[in-house]
Amino acid sequence: MIKKIFLGLIVLVVLVIGGTFLYLDSIVKNGIEIAGTRVLGTPVLVDSVGISPLSGSGSISELTIGNPEGYSAENAFELGEISIALNTGSIMSDVIEIDSIIIDSPRISYETDIRTDNIRTLLANISSGGEAEPESAAEGGSKNLLIHDLQMINPRLDLITPVASAPVVMPDIQLTNIGTGGNGATVEEVIRLILNRVNRAIVEGNIPGVEEYRARAQERLQEVESEARDAIDDAVEDIGSRLRDIF
Repeated sequence: MIKKIFLGLIVLVVLVIGGTFLYLDSIVKNGIEIAGTRVLGTPVLVDSVGISPLSGSGSISELTIGNPEGYSAENAFELGEISIALNTGSIMSDVIEIDSIIIDSPRISYETDIRTDNIRTLLANISSGGEAEPESAAEGGSKNLLIHDLQMINPRLDLITPVASAPVVMPDIQLTNIGTGGNGATVEEVIRLILNRVNRAIVEGNIPGVEEYRARAQERLQEVESEARDAIDDAVEDIGSRLRDIF
């Protein structure tokens, strides 16, 4: 009797694990969309996921991150084809181990009005906690991540300012050993780290063309502010003249 129960438990465990691997693509796709949308407060969508349950290698196609409200471009990030290699043995653990993530030719829309930009707005959304504060893996909540190597190869930046828009070539971006502290990194920590690295590449990377457009946008902003002040002064003077005529 005990032997039958033991065998039954083994079969049940095998079925559960087998079912997990069978629906691995859906699990990864839904996990990215749900966690990303919750953390960033903007729509995160994935067209398709294909990962081998045996080798753990595969791809994620057409991952997009919507722009925050108030910006003109539909998406802040269009990541196209992403190659991924993960340790399938870690899927059932609290920390999912990912050997590599390679994002080829991602398209980044960097929209700035000088005062702020969409990348910093996304970072502010993370800092505000998104829609809800997620539980850590240790508390039985969402799983943490260990990423050995993450690369953005041949990224293209679409610079959007109040005065001009233009494509700008960016340097490659690489991050290594994310979440190696023991318990992995939360989804929030991983996304914040990536966005900070992208933001630093834009602001401090001396990317050709960015400073020129930023300076032109600053000049145009000052012109608009000056024109607004002149318009207000003219309106006040006109009202004053009409009042003097009446009295």
